[in-house]
Amino acid sequence: MAQKTQLSSNEVANLLMESPITVCEWMQNGMLHAEVAGVVKRPFTMGDIAQFARENGKQFNRQDRDQLRVLIVNSDVQSASRLVEILDTLSETTEAVAVHSTFDAGRKITDFRPDVVLIDSQMLRQESLEICRLIKSDHATRHVKIVAVLDPGDRDHKQRLLMAGADSCLDAPISNEAMLDVMGLCLEPHQKQEGIFQGT
Repeated sequence: MAQKTQLSSNEVANLLMESPITVCEWMQNGMLHAEVAGVVKRPFTMGDIAQFARENGKQFNRQDRDQLRVLIVNSDVQSASRLVEILDTLSETTEAVAVHSTFDAGRKITDFRPDVVLIDSQMLRQESLEICRLIKSDHATRHVKIVAVLDPGDRDHKQRLLMAGADSCLDAPISNEAMLDVMGLCLEPHQKQEGIFQGT
């Protein structure tokens, strides 16, 4: 599913399902942050357009838009594999992959370009904070939604994660339904009582 990382104004128009003239107007008005002096000096990135679409309520016409990309960050290999299986089983609209360290997460965020990053309670506190800061400090990835699953009593770490950029912090164990709901997905009625994600 590799895609170009730099886009022309015409490609931006196609992604946002708007005319090239509208895109040029957005650029001239400063709504789209590209350097303009008759021509675009710095090409748009996919991150630029994803963030613009999110902030302005625009539909993002990505070819794989029906697939929500979920990156699972969990140091427990077996637990991460189970979660990938859960997401693949419960929803045909997700593509899930797992990594097991901060270093691997950094590389995978660039290659995989996830829509959601799910950080499990198995990650060390400092590592989970570093992942949040890494994502939210980069203009190309700050639109990515971060969901952390934590032990219920870990209130201090929950606050630190939210301050570092996490969008949601959920207490483990959570139901499959709740896990998908926070990602903007829903289960079929017959699936709603099946299974609990323990976060371990």
